[in-house]
Amino acid sequence: MNQEVPSPTTTAAAHQGLNSTLQTEDEYEQLKRFQIELEFVQCLSNPWYLHHLAQQQYFNQDAFVRYLDYLQYFRKPEYAKYIIYPHCLHFLTLLQHKSFRDQLAKQDTATFVHERQYYHWQYLRNQDKVVRMEIMPDGSLVEIKNEPASSATPISSQSQGLANTQMAGSDSSILQQTSSAVHAGAIVASPGAGISARNGTL
Repeated sequence: MNQEVPSPTTTAAAHQGLNSTLQTEDEYEQLKRFQIELEFVQCLSNPWYLHHLAQQQYFNQDAFVRYLDYLQYFRKPEYAKYIIYPHCLHFLTLLQHKSFRDQLAKQDTATFVHERQYYHWQYLRNQDKVVRMEIMPDGSLVEIKNEPASSATPISSQSQGLANTQMAGSDSSILQQTSSAVHAGAIVASPGAGISARNGTL
């Protein structure tokens, strides 16, 4: 982590040669590195893993934050096509925001995000039953069932504990983005070849 983060172009040869025989030791090392980075970036699709990273203070390390920024090369179609769990790209976007990284240290936040992810999988193909959560300006949570926000009713679920916390405006908007984007199916930050909104198993 103390080393300078290299450019993604240093691994381009390995990326392009995934389905061909690697001729040199350097190509093998580049492929190995790509596989490690691919595995790690997909771990970001697990809210509880993000919670663990936050509690272990990784998000407070400048080198780790720069590494998260470096991993955004996976948005490019030539790399994104290898992603199996596309939620990771959406969380990678949110992790660029310090407010979201800070909130992840709270168990209530991790629970909230995990529930939104579960509901996305549950109702992905039945939009009439979609239930999404919105964070109001006062910090309270409301449940919306495919109705205008004005008709929303307060929730009574496991996430109610989070409703009692008052968040700063920026933190609320980041979490609201998480909820809305996951339930709207906007789980891939940018279009990429071979990517679909597939269900994943964490």
